[in-house]
Amino acid sequence: MPLLFLLYAKIYIEIYEISILLILAIIIVVFVFLLYNQYYRRLQEENNLRHQQELQFEVDSKALAINTQEEERKRIARTLHDELGNKLQVLKLNLNSFQEQLDSDQFLVFREKLDGLIDTTREISHRMYPVNLEYFGLVLTLEEMESNLVGYDYKLFLLRPYTERPLSFEVQVYRIILEFVNNTIKHAHANKLQIYIRDTGTNISFLLKDNGRGFSMDNKKGMGLSNMNTRVELLNGKSKLSSSIGKGTRLIMLFSKHEGHE
Repeated sequence: MPLLFLLYAKIYIEIYEISILLILAIIIVVFVFLLYNQYYRRLQEENNLRHQQELQFEVDSKALAINTQEEERKRIARTLHDELGNKLQVLKLNLNSFQEQLDSDQFLVFREKLDGLIDTTREISHRMYPVNLEYFGLVLTLEEMESNLVGYDYKLFLLRPYTERPLSFEVQVYRIILEFVNNTIKHAHANKLQIYIRDTGTNISFLLKDNGRGFSMDNKKGMGLSNMNTRVELLNGKSKLSSSIGKGTRLIMLFSKHEGHE
């Protein structure tokens, strides 16, 4: 009987020791798992943070490049408009003062070429930087675009009263619209171009559409689309371009009210 009791006791002690070891092993495994999980989560957070920083750096770099380009465009445009444009106007006045001393045909040729040079200088200046935007705002500048789109049925629709935005915002939106218009002129073979602006209390949206020949969305490279997307992203907006063969092209842009104001 004592031997049997000792045997049971020994077995019980061994089972107890094994149980303790198993519990310790489980605790160690759980601890290692938790430690690894924490390390992995921290690694993921660091990778996500690094990725966000890289994305932000890319956005900041693009913004800096576009802002620098915009400032340079503005400087060149003002030089063309204020210096070269004014000098050409003075030259035109001087030419008029010599009208009686020149052959009438020569005078008309000189004045016609000078007027053409003045118009070209003004057009280049306007394309470099939309000076009128500073003085008249986005809507009037878009309305003025009709006079330059000869041969196109151009319409601008204000679906809600438009509230003026900061100049930096309106310049970038104007650049996007101008890029779309240039694509329509160069590639679309269209004769209708429409722009819709809806300004609500929470956001502002733009719809641009033409009735051109359209294109396949699988082949949309090299049409200035990258520039438009970049500018929309820099304004923290969203855009969607849609087109199909024979059905024209549409561009929708949406910006929050917060992004449209300083």
